[in-house]
Amino acid sequence: MRIGVFTDTWEPAIDGVVTSVRVFRRELEALGHEVHIFAPHYAKAAPDGPRVYRFRNLPYPPYPEYKLVVPWGVNFSLRNMRALNLDIVHSHSPFGVGSMGLYLAWRQHLPAVLTYHTYNEHYLHYAPGPAAFWRWANEAVTRTLTNRYDKVLAPSTPIRDALLRYGTRTPIEVLPSGVDVARLRPSGRDLKHEWGLGVHQPLLLSVCRLGEEKNLATVVRAFAIYAKRGGEGTLVLLGDGPRRAAYEALARDAGLADRVLFKGMVSHDTVVDALGQADAFLFASLSETQGLALLEAMALGVPCVIVPAMGTAEVMEGERGGLFCENDPESMATTLTRLMHDAELRKAKGEQGKARAAEYAAPLMARRMTESFQRLIEERRP
Repeated sequence: MRIGVFTDTWEPAIDGVVTSVRVFRRELEALGHEVHIFAPHYAKAAPDGPRVYRFRNLPYPPYPEYKLVVPWGVNFSLRNMRALNLDIVHSHSPFGVGSMGLYLAWRQHLPAVLTYHTYNEHYLHYAPGPAAFWRWANEAVTRTLTNRYDKVLAPSTPIRDALLRYGTRTPIEVLPSGVDVARLRPSGRDLKHEWGLGVHQPLLLSVCRLGEEKNLATVVRAFAIYAKRGGEGTLVLLGDGPRRAAYEALARDAGLADRVLFKGMVSHDTVVDALGQADAFLFASLSETQGLALLEAMALGVPCVIVPAMGTAEVMEGERGGLFCENDPESMATTLTRLMHDAELRKAKGEQGKARAAEYAAPLMARRMTESFQRLIEERRP
């Protein structure tokens, strides 16, 4: 198959969608398929490899890492798209570049698939005006756009259920993003030394965008309670976002500026190295459609303490890989204390996490995607 992938974020950006697209591209190409990536242009991006096409764009101030694309290519022309002879279009957003993929599919009579990565309902606090209006608008727009596709892929069952509640009539298939278990190999880089941590000092890790929807305040407050009770270790936060200054102030006000380290946006290789040295992974996000950061932690055997919500509850179903806590700093602190005081429990949860993450192995998910696409192509043939 020749697959056109349309995504609003791509390298050098770092987020869950980029990770998903990168892993699926690698696995699909390993199966002999041809994958073409269409994405926004970034001014400081390194030269692209083959079959990557960039759209011109404008800045989007509320979300600096995202771009408002315009229908003109940097290194290609939409008028010459037929020459690629695509078999199917796969959009990773109903907006922006994804909508251009839908338009192309319509023009060329191609089947169009949408992966619904982002649960927009948890991002409406960025919109000005009455929240009730934006909730209504989000449901109406999502319903309208998803019903224009031939199939929608949901990363988790809760997302499928949300789309059905919105009124999506297009067939929905639950197909999670795969985790690249075989390639998640720490390099041996000593991040504890680089970050000034003692070799025996526990490293507690959280990886996410520093936005309100990720609920990181619960993690920081929970660590403050844990530390006040004599809990050992340093909390390291990987990621950046609009709430970083607020979270730094939260840690500073708790007298923990030296025990809560903000390392900003780092490479995926650094995330893997950090996970390889972490003693526990903390995650309180309420907005995950799946939770790839959580899955990678589990794949590397890091025991997790999470607030089970949306996709993360499904990924760590039955506490396979860690412990659940309530969406409350006191509950998370108590659960973390229990985990850190029980080495056997940490070991058992780490092994459970590896086994659970293997069920999301990238080759398995790529084969499922291939079969799904091939069925759709066959259905559309006259």
